[in-house]
Amino acid sequence: MVLFCFCGCQPCCDTAAHLNRLERRGRQMMVWGISELNPADIRAFHRRTGVRFPLASDANARIRQAFAVEHCPTVALVDPDGRLGER
Repeated sequence: MVLFCFCGCQPCCDTAAHLNRLERRGRQMMVWGISELNPADIRAFHRRTGVRFPLASDANARIRQAFAVEHCPTVALVDPDGRLGER
């Protein structure tokens, strides 16, 4: 599962916290986040929020553009071939 988020946005932070709780409960899922933050700010976000799943920096929005993500937060399932599925 992938979460596209802006870490300063409350709905994005709420969604990240919810996915973090689901992943930590032992659900059969893995969450990755894509954020507009730089790596130092991502580390600070992890410390501040307790979110533990990895967040990749997409400060230049190339990843969001490549997957045609128009709104955040966007949560998408990833199929076994690495393609984004349902959003």
